Amino acid sequence: GQEGTGEIVATGFNNYFMPFIRYKTGDIGVRTKEKCNCGRNYPLLSRIEGREQEYILTKDDKIVSLTGLIFGLHFSAFEKIKQMQLIQEEKGLIIINVVKYNNYSSRDEEEIRTKMNKAVCGTLDIKFKYVDEIERTVRGKHKFLIQKLPIKFGLNIMH
Repeated sequence: GQEGTGEIVATGFNNYFMPFIRYKTGDIGVRTKEKCNCGRNYPLLSRIEGREQEYILTKDDKIVSLTGLIFGLHFSAFEKIKQMQLIQEEKGLIIINVVKYNNYSSRDEEEIRTKMNKAVCGTLDIKFKYVDEIERTVRGKHKFLIQKLPIKFGLNIMH
């Protein structure tokens, strides 16, 4: 029982016909050495970090959650954006696809770039791409982050 960060993999036996063995959830958890006060000796998680595809990799190999990069901050620019999507294909660079409203300006772009870079101590290049629409997934949803890099957990997570 050591502490660490990693993907939650589970086995569920409530489906007798076809149990899920070593089912990869895509969720990231942080394991703790603490024991449950119920007396059982099972491994415990101190927290759930989010989904594997909800992380960005910075130039200095830090792994940043979308919560730390975006959702934990307030952007007045977001009121002038109809839709937005982040794409990461190389370390330390994100491309932000933006479907903007007419009142969106370069000041809004600058606010987003500045606040995101402050959250990661300047270790991310941010490029903006203005588009008419953002492609939906096969299920008809908008995917907020398209992460094309393999994210290796265990170290370097920024919150």
